Amino acid sequence: MNLYDSFKQVKATTAADMAKQAGLNFIVEKRPLSFPDTSGNNVNIPDKVAIVRTDKEDYLGTVGIVYGIVQYEKMLDFTEILVSTGQAAYQSGYAIGKGERAIVVMKTDDKILLGEDDEIECWFYITTSHD
Repeated sequence: MNLYDSFKQVKATTAADMAKQAGLNFIVEKRPLSFPDTSGNNVNIPDKVAIVRTDKEDYLGTVGIVYGIVQYEKMLDFTEILVSTGQAAYQSGYAIGKGERAIVVMKTDDKILLGEDDEIECWFYITTSHD
């Protein structure tokens, strides 16, 4: 099985539908990081935070304190212009791992003609991460 076989095929026309059908409609937030010292007291790490998926309490990564979070659904907002104008359509999407990375696959109606009979369909993907 290849990675593409794991993607969820979608029939979405909005970013919100795409995120929901592909399993990307969860929320992440920044949480403080700390570690226990030798006395058992928690020591805060002031310049780093953990990125945590709130629905499952899954840890997705560690980033600097000034890192801004963009939720996957919001990240996909710009794709609605492509869909609403008929330039592209959502095909599939997938959250890799616990949601650390997302991939969304879209297809255009455009085709490239190579030679006389070799027509190639145009696809593209968008990827982002929470780390």
